Amino acid sequence: MLLISSFQSYIFNKLVSLRFKKGFSLTKPVKGDTICILDEQNGNMTKVKYIYGGSYDKYLNEAIELNRGVIIAPLVGINANLEGFPLMKTLFDEIIQREGIDISIFKSDLFEKYKLKGSFRPISMKPSGLKIIELTKDELHADKMKLIVEFSLVRGSYATMILRELMK
Repeated sequence: MLLISSFQSYIFNKLVSLRFKKGFSLTKPVKGDTICILDEQNGNMTKVKYIYGGSYDKYLNEAIELNRGVIIAPLVGINANLEGFPLMKTLFDEIIQREGIDISIFKSDLFEKYKLKGSFRPISMKPSGLKIIELTKDELHADKMKLIVEFSLVRGSYATMILRELMK
């Protein structure tokens, strides 16, 4: 199950990376993006979703600005329907072709067995409570600095991605 979940995450990360490489923002929606409203208490995704590019855009932009809304993308699984994600569907088709992945794999017995139906994830997120605890010279690498940080993430987010970006 871990291997299949890793494969799903790999495809998701490829989607987000390709979106960025093609010049699309990860924080500013484009027409056809799906925006999910976050709950007030923990910043977790709710079931409230809107398609960007219509009469609610002003409010969706405000929700994103206030950290109450995020652009989401599919985590492809058995029941994934990419028709509601026009940009992501185009990117997904490109990744599948480039990587030589047979689309039928998402309908395989293993996906069924482990009930990997697919879901949605934010394509970017902001850590809460980000603090620099310590910034000092690295005693192991003379020309480097050492940083100790503290932050919290919502469920389903990975600290490794935040740390990778901080180290760039």
